[in-house]
Amino acid sequence: MQKTQIISAGITDRGLNERRFTNEDSFLNKPEYGIFAVADGVGGAQAGEVASGAAIDILAEAFANLRPEDDAEEVMKRAIKKANEYIYQMSRELPRLSGMATTIVALHISGNIATIGHVGDSRLYRLDPRGNIFRETQDHSVVEEEVRAGRMTLAQAANHPARNVISRAIGAEENVEVDLKTIMIEPNTTFLLCSDGITRHIEDYEIREILLENPDPEKACEKMKQICYRRGAEDNLTAIVVKVGAVTQEAEEEEEKTISSARVVEGAPTVKLEMPEEIQMTSESLVETETQTSLPQAKSIQNEDKIKKRNGIFVRFLWMILLIILGGILGVVLYHFSLLKPVFQQDTAQMPQFPVTPVMQTPNIEYTAFEDNRRNVDADPEKYIELSEKSAQTAEDFYLLGRAYLLTGKYQQAKRAFEMAKERLFETREINRVVLETEIAMGLAVVENEVARREFANQRKLLIENSRSLPLGVEDTNVSNSENR
Repeated sequence: MQKTQIISAGITDRGLNERRFTNEDSFLNKPEYGIFAVADGVGGAQAGEVASGAAIDILAEAFANLRPEDDAEEVMKRAIKKANEYIYQMSRELPRLSGMATTIVALHISGNIATIGHVGDSRLYRLDPRGNIFRETQDHSVVEEEVRAGRMTLAQAANHPARNVISRAIGAEENVEVDLKTIMIEPNTTFLLCSDGITRHIEDYEIREILLENPDPEKACEKMKQICYRRGAEDNLTAIVVKVGAVTQEAEEEEEKTISSARVVEGAPTVKLEMPEEIQMTSESLVETETQTSLPQAKSIQNEDKIKKRNGIFVRFLWMILLIILGGILGVVLYHFSLLKPVFQQDTAQMPQFPVTPVMQTPNIEYTAFEDNRRNVDADPEKYIELSEKSAQTAEDFYLLGRAYLLTGKYQQAKRAFEMAKERLFETREINRVVLETEIAMGLAVVENEVARREFANQRKLLIENSRSLPLGVEDTNVSNSENR
């Protein structure tokens, strides 16, 4: 039988947002059972807290009773589905728990095998002994699904107003699809499980730095909390850091059984995260210190990487010298022509002057007007519906009408308007078509998904409450005057 040395720590906090009265996150940190999980509840009041707590309790009970012959992946799947059934039923039977749901990300470690289960936008990262960081989960959110489908860029997703709207959650519907995978891991691998209260404030490359600079899981968790607090801590934040040490084996048969059980489910790929080059170079020494006492082979790989990087630095240095020389030549040329400029001006002054035709500096006047109309919709969607419901003709008109319906909770009307807009896209100028197509796709993704609609309504409610808390004389133009849900 295999025994694994595991060091872990967890932290959870309400954050600094005064509109979030309770901490709706829950976590599970049980190294003695090899099970760890983070759940981020949704639903408002105490409902989110109930949902996340129930999911954690059911998962903990399942793995506390895990038998040696049990398949960890199957046990995890059954536990999460059981939690979904329980939360869904409770939300239907008790009015004060209506609409509650939760995300979950879970990790089970047995020897050199890690089993991962996931629903929602809580995440799991893996840092290998060489300092490479991987994301083992894909967010079940409206925006990230648009990115994966190629309809939205990462830059657009980063600032999209619906970036926190999830498309899948435990308890939101009668049945739930669970992403599951089982992978083999090396000694000195580190995992991070966290809610979106962490990832909305800390970038992937920063997570890597924190884990490298803080090998003690407890210090790494505390560091993440400090950074989130410095950056506003807008949401409940929860993190668990798990460090896997050496594995001891007592029988070869157990090892063969473990290896044969490793598998990865299609649709849940491991994504290696590329780090900025300067970040990768500054943390190189930390990786070498971490691995030199435990992984000689990793050290040799690290040395090869260092040689390659030094060669790359030398090549970049030569390019810098060449650019400086070219810059000097360019400067001389510009200076030369600047001396000749008065001569050219003198000659042209004597030439007959012809009237100059004004040039249009903004080739996209139509879309500028569209942006203004979109702000008007967000400021007062009810008024826009009243004025434009019967006069919509173009794709832009129907998209804005659908947006107004969406903001007022009229989802069927919104869907029809978005579909009408989609049918008329071919009439739209090409310069506007790509952006408008993305916005229509996002609108349809929200109205066609019950989980996304609920989360959108929750986000909208928070914005309205925020506008009411603004000082007298301050107006939040992004918040609708309507509360019709």
